[in-house]
Amino acid sequence: MSDETVRRSGVSDRDDDELRLGRLEKRLEAVERAATGTDASVADLSSAAELDARLTTVEEQLSEFDDRLAELDAAVQALRGYVGGVRAVNRAVERRADAAIAAVESLERDRPNGDAVDEILDGIEDENESASPEPTGAPDCDADGAGDETETGGASGLAARLRETW
Repeated sequence: MSDETVRRSGVSDRDDDELRLGRLEKRLEAVERAATGTDASVADLSSAAELDARLTTVEEQLSEFDDRLAELDAAVQALRGYVGGVRAVNRAVERRADAAIAAVESLERDRPNGDAVDEILDGIEDENESASPEPTGAPDCDADGAGDETETGGASGLAARLRETW
């Protein structure tokens, strides 16, 4: 269009510029919609990019926490297994101790005088006295030459301590 035609139609240069600017804005909006996939303006994309970066960071942290949780779960399972083993050993020890107590009580009931422990200890002392006569010179010496601290020495010292306990 020539300037004369525009002037004759009654449209000034200023109006023509406004029309061009309006068309340009509409085209820019169409390009923004195509780029964003929504009606949001390009200026809003910076906050979306920040949100995307934060979401990526949170996903990475979640993955790390998931790994740590799996490790902790494995550690808890291992501890449960260990405690279960200890409990089983404790039960076995308790059963053996109960059986030993029952056996001693049975022996005490079967004896006319009821003092089976003293009889067993006397038997231990008799065996020790007959098996190893005390050498002259150094009574109750160990291999390193140290003497036994008990009054009666060796197994008979054990028998004396058991008597004190019972």
